[in-house]
Amino acid sequence: MLFHLMVTATTATAIATTPPNPPNIIFALADDTGWHGVGWHQSQSCQADPHCAMLTPHMDALLSDGVELTQHYTYRFCSPTRSALMTGRLPIHVNQQNSAEYPWTAAAMHPDFRTVADVLRDQAHYATHQLGKWHLGLARQAFTPAGRGFDTSVGYLSGSEEHFTHAKGMEACKATLPLNCTNKCATDFWNTAAPATGYDGVYSANVYASEAVKIIDAAAMTTTPFFIYLAFANTHEPLEAPAEYQARYPTSMQPKSRMFLGAMISAMDDAMRNITDALKASQQWDNTLIVWVSDNGGPTGVGDVGAKASSCAANNFPLRGGKGSAFQGGVRTAGFVGGGYVPPAVRGTSFDGYIHIADWFATFCNVAGIPGAAAADDATAPRPSDSIDAWPAITRRQTTFRTRTEVPISLVMEGGPRTVPHPGWRIASGALIVGNLKIIIGAQNGQGVHFYPDYPNTTTRPQASDPGCPNCGTTAQCGAKPSGCLYDISVDPEERHDLATTNPTALANLTARIYALIPSLYQSDIVKGNNGTYDCQGALRAARGPYAKATGTAAWFGPWLK
Repeated sequence: MLFHLMVTATTATAIATTPPNPPNIIFALADDTGWHGVGWHQSQSCQADPHCAMLTPHMDALLSDGVELTQHYTYRFCSPTRSALMTGRLPIHVNQQNSAEYPWTAAAMHPDFRTVADVLRDQAHYATHQLGKWHLGLARQAFTPAGRGFDTSVGYLSGSEEHFTHAKGMEACKATLPLNCTNKCATDFWNTAAPATGYDGVYSANVYASEAVKIIDAAAMTTTPFFIYLAFANTHEPLEAPAEYQARYPTSMQPKSRMFLGAMISAMDDAMRNITDALKASQQWDNTLIVWVSDNGGPTGVGDVGAKASSCAANNFPLRGGKGSAFQGGVRTAGFVGGGYVPPAVRGTSFDGYIHIADWFATFCNVAGIPGAAAADDATAPRPSDSIDAWPAITRRQTTFRTRTEVPISLVMEGGPRTVPHPGWRIASGALIVGNLKIIIGAQNGQGVHFYPDYPNTTTRPQASDPGCPNCGTTAQCGAKPSGCLYDISVDPEERHDLATTNPTALANLTARIYALIPSLYQSDIVKGNNGTYDCQGALRAARGPYAKATGTAAWFGPWLK
């Protein structure tokens, strides 16, 4: 393979001690939780203001006894982040599309990519479990968690659902509407190899926490380590939460969607508490590693567009932008490592080196005792592993130790087919960090806003008309080689000072580097030239036929292709 990235790691002499047995691993992935949506990123004044504070006392405690990840990076939205986590490939080498959304859309990971669950199960003999959101394929059973290395799974296979009914289609999904390729409404909840029934009316975060506790309790009776991939639906819209969590926030919060968001964050926080309590009660805490991160920044639309349906409630202060953009608010996400496995010497600290979500693959292989296994499929997979083991850097506490000097964030092309690099391609949008410098090319969907600590609860709101970066939203305006914005994120983490005109040499260097990445691009969900799209009517017949009959419902989404 010729597509290895220019990524380097420094060395260190200190050696972290590890328990004699491989640790249990819990990877908790929040959905759309903004940088300012967690207690540890809020100022004392915000925490004292009930109209501002988001209440996360249990995660705050986990972080205070763990290590905060201050430079953790993901993709700018859902499915590519998950593809990177599972395969150890950067999104530009596995998937940059928010596909795998319905039963007639393809998988977001080529089958020749082995997943972290495959490797932990087959080489380190872990029991592997997936809970919550999948968003990586559901047309075939081989695309589901059970087909990608997980012994068990409970959750939804698409990209979003209602939190109580588990119906795909969110608030537009009504039983009275006909099921068709326009109104794509059906229950979407899956238990390993069959519909997951019996959960109607049970809040999603409570389902996943309860299932995680069952796994933890059962594991206490064995010597087999476990890997739990816990992908919360919180805080993705629709904004819904049980009344007990709504009651923790003032009804006078404006817009009202902010109150629902806070309730969802608190429900997730309680779920983490229940998992922590189960680990301690079963005496598994000391040998468990917990990672909690968000999959992207919080949605940053402005204005109140409804009590619950609004996606405008997130806040990424002080970072610029949010979900859907390559600004820091969209791709630099809140996160920490915790659990009793974290060495005492580094507890209560932060790690400031770059970590991409793809790096957890190699990191987990290391702590599981199979270093190097992340690259085991390099000879057969479409692209080699990009994953770098971050555990030595996190645990050896050398603040200058960076696992990465380069973080390719996104590189989306237009002007030709997605299957292979094409001479007609132009950069539609892209972003790359090299050292302290970051380049962003292309308009960012109007998501270039800067936030206030109390946004949206303020009379002075960011404007939705922000031009993005730069003010060129079309190819005709940008040209074949659009210029970009340049920031020194070490001194300007809020991306307020564009250096493109004052440092043309650096801009030229980063522009050349991002163009050099184009030949390595790879998109997994291309199926026989049809851009990953299967037969909608065939999927709907399965939903209304055998699955509906088996569950006693009008329609139930699930795998339907052999």
